[in-house]
Amino acid sequence: LVAIEAFDHNQRGLAALEPVERRFPTRDEAIAHLRALIEAELPPETNRLVSDFYIAFDLLPPGSDYRALYLSLLSQQVGGYYDTGSRTMNTLLLRGSAPGDSLPLLERIVYAHEYVHALQDQHFGIEALQAAAGDDTDRGFAVLALLEGDATVVMNAYTSALSQRSPLGVGLALLLQSAQSGGLTFPPGTPPILERELLAAYLDGAAFVSALYRAGGWDAVNAAYANLPQSSEHILHPQTYLDGDQPQAVTLAAFDLGPDWEIIAESAFGEFYLREYLRTQLTAAAAAGAAAGWGGDRYRLYRHEPDSALAWVLKIVWDTDADAAEFAAALN
Repeated sequence: LVAIEAFDHNQRGLAALEPVERRFPTRDEAIAHLRALIEAELPPETNRLVSDFYIAFDLLPPGSDYRALYLSLLSQQVGGYYDTGSRTMNTLLLRGSAPGDSLPLLERIVYAHEYVHALQDQHFGIEALQAAAGDDTDRGFAVLALLEGDATVVMNAYTSALSQRSPLGVGLALLLQSAQSGGLTFPPGTPPILERELLAAYLDGAAFVSALYRAGGWDAVNAAYANLPQSSEHILHPQTYLDGDQPQAVTLAAFDLGPDWEIIAESAFGEFYLREYLRTQLTAAAAAGAAAGWGGDRYRLYRHEPDSALAWVLKIVWDTDADAAEFAAALN
């Protein structure tokens, strides 16, 4: 474990400011803890609001329960987590054995990832970073992608270092351990939007952090914690962040939908969710192309309480007239 932490310190260029408390829960213990946290963060009315967001934009079918779907996904996917409340890093023991001086290979890789989150918290304050996003959905996506992408880049470097020592041995060990632990796979029936949200935070986040690193090393990555990415556009197109291209402010006029309609949410939608909305009927490539060139937006979500009907209005500004025309054609 000391060797993994030393690798992270050296690779990431951040020293631990204080000892990190490490825990090694079983999968059942971890799921019970995360379930309690999520149920506290998504009480029934909040869960209904979040579910309605996904339902309104055709990302989940009517009647879906976001919290239940997310918990089902998490129960299969979680290999570790950092708890900002207790400032502890948790690495699951996938086969239930007690930890010793070293961990099985898969747990070591997860440990390398979660330890970066501990370093992030000590140096930058994860809860403060998340609070800085406020209620802006798109900004929250960008902050999460920065955090997870940073940890993923270091984790990938650790895995690569192990593979250089024994490429075949590492590959076989990962396959064997994954099979023995049941594998970390998406549960059957997981909605595509939940899969893509999860993957985007890690994969697109890692691509974003890698772009910053190429531009200015870890100093550039560290600077992003003071000058946070403001949109999913920044994550999906890192050059827009490096160029200082900020989302345009967009305001919505008032709309009267008639009796019993109430406004339940208003925020930025963002390029990621715009792309995912288009993907409900278009190919991934067509959706990505049509959503590119996004310059800023604002959505408002309405609910008709008597029958739980939903309606939304979305106003988008584009970088160029050609981008607007491409989107309009794809939307039609």
